Amino acid sequence: MWEGEAWWDMIGSDGRIRHVDEFAVTPDSASLAVFADQLQSQMHPLGELIAVELAREESDKKALLVEAKKLQQALTRDLLGDLASQQGVLLRWHRGVVQSLRLQLRCLVEAGGRALSRAGTRFLTNLGAHPAFVLLEELILEGQSGLPTVLEKVFDASPSTLRSLGLVSRSPKAFRDPSLISEVFARLP
Repeated sequence: MWEGEAWWDMIGSDGRIRHVDEFAVTPDSASLAVFADQLQSQMHPLGELIAVELAREESDKKALLVEAKKLQQALTRDLLGDLASQQGVLLRWHRGVVQSLRLQLRCLVEAGGRALSRAGTRFLTNLGAHPAFVLLEELILEGQSGLPTVLEKVFDASPSTLRSLGLVSRSPKAFRDPSLISEVFARLP
C-alpha cells in the first residue's frame, strides 16, 4: 500500500493529480489495480492501460502486449501533444505509468530559449496534471537553451515522486556558469 495519503486522494474530482506530500514510489499490484479502477470509472484511458499491464504480469499472452503497446502509443500522443512527432522526447513506461522521461529542451522553448513554446507549455501543464505522470521518478533534460525557464515550470509541475533530475549537454562549457548551477540547486526540494 502507498504510505501517506490514500490513492483516491491523489486524483481530484476534476481528474487532475493532486500533489501528495509523501508516499512510496512503487505501489503494490492491489493499490495500482484500485487506481486503475478509479481511472476507468472516470472513463480515463490510462486506467485501461494499467489494467492491461497488471494482467500482463499474470499472463504472458502476446495479445496483452499488443494491446498495451497500442494504448501506450495513444496515451503518448495525448501526453505529448505536438511534441509526439518530434525527436528528442522519450518516455519509459512501467506498469501503465510513465516512470522516466527524457527530453531535449529545444522541444519545449521558442527560438532563443527565453520563452516556452505552445507545445512546451501544454506538455509541462500535463506533467503536473496527467495521472500517467503520478509515479514519475526520473526526468532528464538535454541541452542548454531555455533551461532556467523550463526548470522553473518543471519544479512547479513535477510530482513528489520525482527522485532524479538529470541535466545533460553536449557542450563542455554548458554548466560552467555558477549562477545557473546555483539556481538549479536552490530550486531542488
